[in-house]
Amino acid sequence: MISKRILFALAALFASTFLTRAAGIANFASADFVLGQTLFTTNNPTSPTIPATPGSLRTPEGVAIDPVSGKIFVADTGNNRVLRYASRSALTNGANPEAVIGQVNFSAASANQGFASPSQSSLSKPIDVFVDADGSLWVADSGNNRVLLFLGAAGLFNTPSADRVYGQPDFTTATAAPTASKMANPSSICVDPAGVLWVADTGSHRVLAFKNAAILSNGANADRVLGQTDFTSNSAGTSQSKLFNPMGVAADATNVWVVDTSNNRVLLFTNFPTINGMNASLVLGQTNYTAATAPPTSDSSFNTPTGVAITGTSIWVADSGNNRVVRFDGAAALSSGAPEAGVLGQASFLTGSAGLSAQRLALYADTTTRNATQLTIDPDGNLWLADSLNNRVLRFIYTAPTPVVPVIPTTVTLTGKKKITTSKANYTLRGTATSSAGIRRVSYNQNDEGYVKATGTTSWKAKIKLPFGRTKIVINSVALDGTVSTPVKVTIDRE
Repeated sequence: MISKRILFALAALFASTFLTRAAGIANFASADFVLGQTLFTTNNPTSPTIPATPGSLRTPEGVAIDPVSGKIFVADTGNNRVLRYASRSALTNGANPEAVIGQVNFSAASANQGFASPSQSSLSKPIDVFVDADGSLWVADSGNNRVLLFLGAAGLFNTPSADRVYGQPDFTTATAAPTASKMANPSSICVDPAGVLWVADTGSHRVLAFKNAAILSNGANADRVLGQTDFTSNSAGTSQSKLFNPMGVAADATNVWVVDTSNNRVLLFTNFPTINGMNASLVLGQTNYTAATAPPTSDSSFNTPTGVAITGTSIWVADSGNNRVVRFDGAAALSSGAPEAGVLGQASFLTGSAGLSAQRLALYADTTTRNATQLTIDPDGNLWLADSLNNRVLRFIYTAPTPVVPVIPTTVTLTGKKKITTSKANYTLRGTATSSAGIRRVSYNQNDEGYVKATGTTSWKAKIKLPFGRTKIVINSVALDGTVSTPVKVTIDRE
């Protein structure tokens, strides 16, 4: 009997050979675009002593694309700001942003603009950003233990004030606590098609859900919690229902994917959970719900994963400790511990070292400081990644697979019998002809006297003059690409 491990290896081989092409981004692909650097071989600045500039990034951790305007938002975490860039179709490598959020100008970088307490326009260690279908910007302002909402994000000017705050009762409070209305180091956010805000509330080892979030009041209570059975518990754990430093969340109309970072796994939950603390229905990165190890790099393991993005039925996971991004195809239907189908940042599924090039990555994963690399998919299917420790944002271009047109052989068919007896001097044969290229002509040969063109193509007929005795007729069709059908042979006996 073939072992499960061998079956997984065979599946991975199949996936890397065929499914990667189908997904549109090849294994170990090169990024085609970079922000924060002008070249793919530089990663400055790396020191907090170097002043921020408009075009620089310092350990960026999140990126989002506005589906309405196409503008790009980057959580420039080390500079305590969010930058907005022009439409992704109008930028060049290393382009400068057009607006800054969280700072008074492009050279400032202090948390909360240098003040001890937050404000309506300041940020402290923003880790993730998300732009919803209405063009509103959501920011996981991790250092202030809150999530901020900015309406009309594409038209904001420098240093805008947030419109709403979640996780705190007002814009000047920043205390962490495990309650229905408080947060502790949120590190990932998304809004699903139903308008539910999902927050990976990392410091409380849970994920929070806020229904109709965009119209809630400041400091509103969450409606649901994953990883805990109630809103006042915050213990870490390793089970089918517990979480340990979750740092990534993504949701569509059906599924909620949670990156359970310190358990080195990704969990699948049903959207919208029926109860608080519900069980996951699938685990990736581990073969069961009680394992949490980070084994040697392989095609089915993680080392401190931090981010997740959904594209169709596939998911991409930032496997940050292995400095790579991996893809699972048909993810919700996989078995627990299933292998990955694709990989970026590494030349194989068995390596995990950091690098600096258009193909190599250096991702950020720190469960102590709760820093996390995030990623997103734009409306065209391109993957955007905060290559945090290389101080840049990369785009990996999606190329839609060429549709495979089934090849239909050129055929000719006869309506009726192939052996005919008649007393008539004239007899009409009829039939059809098909080809994916189209039919050029149908011809018939009577008693080896040469081919004569029949009337019609896809539906044809041939009027045959019959002498007494036996007549042998051969019929074939020719497609527009020159392909010839297998002939049909007919025998007619005139009595």
